[in-house]
This record gives sequence, C-alpha cells and structure tokens, in this order.
Amino acid sequence: MERVEDQKHGSRGIITNIQRLCTHDGPGSRTTVFFKGCPLRCVWCHNPETQNASLETGWNQGKCIGCLECLKACPSGALALLEDGTIKKNLHRCTNCGKCADICPAKAMVRYGRSISAADLALELEKDQDFFRATGGGVTLSGG
Repeated sequence: MERVEDQKHGSRGIITNIQRLCTHDGPGSRTTVFFKGCPLRCVWCHNPETQNASLETGWNQGKCIGCLECLKACPSGALALLEDGTIKKNLHRCTNCGKCADICPAKAMVRYGRSISAADLALELEKDQDFFRATGGGVTLSGG
C-alpha cells in the first residue's frame, strides 16, 4: 500500500472497500478493509482492482446506457467513443480525477479506490466493535 503523509490527518492510504460481517478471513464476525497496492498478482485473485496502488477509473460496458456524459465530463479528453459503441480510455491522458465516474448515471464508470486517513479508518472500524466483542471477531486488512 502506498502511504502518504497528510499534516492534518496523518498517514493516508488508498482503499477500495470496507466489507462488514465477513466470516472467511479469521474468527468471528469481521470487517475486511481492502487496500490497493498488492504486489502478489495471484492468478486466483478475487480483487484484481486492488493490485495497482494508484487511484483508477474503469468502465463496465454492460452497465453503459450510451449517454456519453462521461466524455463530456472528462477534463483531459482521455475518453473516446469508438464506432462499435465502446468507450476507449487513453491511459496517457487520463488523470484518474474520477469526474467521469461521478457523472455517470448508470454507474458504468467506476472509481477503484479512495484515499482515507488512518484516523478516519479507525473511526469507521470502531463502529463494529460491538460485533467483534459478541463474536470474537475483528478486522482483516487485505491487499496492499
């Protein structure tokens, strides 16, 4: 996981998800935090969007309704509509600002990752402490 220092909030990391009530990654009821930046590249990886340590955007063709709002929202002109109706992203121009994902009404454009401070993550995980006590569970840190 790539760690960044923030003067106001301390250490920061990039996560893709916080999944509650997990039962496969240790004893009891668990909360799993999925970090970005896993270098292992396992062939059986269930979360390949966590491998790259950077914020990323992706496109799910099956959800796309063809409104082209993402193309209009992209400030760097990194998106183009191909003749077959698919959207192509120019990786060299994309800044991963996420504006395409923010505007997409069908959620076909998605952000992979969000920056969070260690303090904010701890506050989020504290919400589950009653479940941890009742079940003997805890927190699992995955990826990164």
